[in-house]
Amino acid sequence: MGAYAALGAAWTMALLSALLSGAAGAWASVGVLTGLAATLALVVARPSVWTSVLHLVVGGIATYVVAVLVLADFPLPDFASTMMVAVPWIVIILSGTPRPRSAVAAWWAALAYVVGLVSLAAATTVVGLPWSLNVPATVALALVLTVRVYDARNLRSGRREAAGLHRAQRRVREIEIRREFESRATERLHDTALNHLLALGGRGSGPLDPALRSAILHDLELIVGRDWSEEAREPGRSVLQSAVSIAQRHGLDVRVSGTPEAIDRLHPEAMAALRDAITQCLVNVADHSGAHEAEVSVATDGSELTVAVVDDGSGFDPEAVPEDRLGIRASVRGRIERVGGEVQLWSTPGVGTTVLLAVPEATR
Repeated sequence: MGAYAALGAAWTMALLSALLSGAAGAWASVGVLTGLAATLALVVARPSVWTSVLHLVVGGIATYVVAVLVLADFPLPDFASTMMVAVPWIVIILSGTPRPRSAVAAWWAALAYVVGLVSLAAATTVVGLPWSLNVPATVALALVLTVRVYDARNLRSGRREAAGLHRAQRRVREIEIRREFESRATERLHDTALNHLLALGGRGSGPLDPALRSAILHDLELIVGRDWSEEAREPGRSVLQSAVSIAQRHGLDVRVSGTPEAIDRLHPEAMAALRDAITQCLVNVADHSGAHEAEVSVATDGSELTVAVVDDGSGFDPEAVPEDRLGIRASVRGRIERVGGEVQLWSTPGVGTTVLLAVPEATR
């Protein structure tokens, strides 16, 4: 903007002088300033090394012509250091760079200063005046260099901040992955080892019950020989079959109603979370409710799939469950909420329990 303002003011003054005086020198000033404006527009429209070099050459010529004409009219020793002489020179200092946002801009401004310096020295020699330092042009160069150095420091600082932010985001992601891994590990240990330890501790002496033995062998197959921290991918129908099969090994009869085929439309992660949550609900019924049968009802409205696990067992007071108990909090609620679903639980001592699992539907 500074280059446009300086050039526009100089061109207007030269044009007024030419119109009022009609002198050939004034019209020559108008001509070279018009050429300088044309190359400035070319640099803005098509910035490149070649257009910038052309702009510098024309700027040097304009600086020489204007200096000769002004100093011829005002042959004073210190007039070479005035703003009137330096306008074309300042224009090329402010606008000559093909890369305005790089360190090259500072070197280009210094080159423009040298071109103007040579042009002014030639003009003072032709006119016969002693050369003197042009203060306005020197101040313009100092301002450009200051701005470029400040921009370069800000750019380096911004890059360091961006790198730090990237490292922080990566660290947060690593923590999230670790937390998810630990949650899955806790859930899997609760569903297998802890459940069986409780069952073994409460059975007394004597041979293992065939159903308990079968359940332990099944869970050993589950956690040995594969990465148990990952969710298994199963067809929708086998989700319920797997949960019901495990419940039956715990001595529980299960009735399935509703639209279980809708489970096929779930995302694989939601399907795996639902399978394990249903399994844990049924195992809880078998191990803690005293009921011998439960019902699993599946329903969908096209956007959300719900599964109700209902039993008529002893029930319990949800508010009285200790915080360190993981069955509902981690193995059921944690799994469902991790895939964007929600869990609701109703239970009354002596009446029974209903657990409602809701997960969003999505195309597989």
